[in-house]
Amino acid sequence: MKFMKYHGAGNDFLLADNRDGSISLDAARIAAICDRHTGFGADGIMLLGSCEGYDFSMDYYNSDGSGGMMCGNGGRCIVAFADWLGITPSAPDHYTFLAPDGLHSADILARPSNGWTTALVGTPLASLAPAPPICDGPLPLPVSGGGHVPGG
Repeated sequence: MKFMKYHGAGNDFLLADNRDGSISLDAARIAAICDRHTGFGADGIMLLGSCEGYDFSMDYYNSDGSGGMMCGNGGRCIVAFADWLGITPSAPDHYTFLAPDGLHSADILARPSNGWTTALVGTPLASLAPAPPICDGPLPLPVSGGGHVPGG
């Protein structure tokens, strides 16, 4: 299992490509991985999956292992991750993805040479204005299991 650590507006997340469906984590394992003292440390884990009719799906888990609906900061991170993975969006620089709370869309606004990606993630409710853009990006090194992770 290989994770990439991303951060957005003060939150940090571990993201993994699960388009092949091979990653299955229970709540105890997620909590152990996210523990800041004995694990890798993160506010949550997101798994990027395949989803027919959308560019990808997002499964979000809080650091205690409970399932989450949608996290705006995490949404920006997973869109930047999808872009980094080379997932072709349904329209130029415009991704659509499915999260537990429904359909979301996001626009890639910039890809500066420093490796950061600026993404604007809209809300699933058409009557609300989208959030302002936040610059998010990966930390320079991938995080992968090399040390001991409780439960692993």
